[in-house]
Amino acid sequence: MAKPFADVTAASHPARIHAAIMHAITAYDQRQARGKYYNPNALGLYCGAMNDAFAAVQGGTALRAALVRHFTGRLLDAVLMAVGESKSTDSEQRY
Repeated sequence: MAKPFADVTAASHPARIHAAIMHAITAYDQRQARGKYYNPNALGLYCGAMNDAFAAVQGGTALRAALVRHFTGRLLDAVLMAVGESKSTDSEQRY
């Protein structure tokens, strides 16, 4: 089964990038909800980070740099892959 937003690239329309990131965030949150220490407020925090990243992009920051600045760990990798970027490097994870 193909990923719903597999063709999204940084040159795509911002609404498609937003949808791809939102899809990645909600899928990540659903996986986390199965865990013992799930934070029911996490989805709102993820959406806030996404809005902050988009504000940075509108301010002139590159998409990848904005995502690295506002997300970490496995969620960062999921978001990067959703927009057609490669997984994060060790130095990006330690930002």
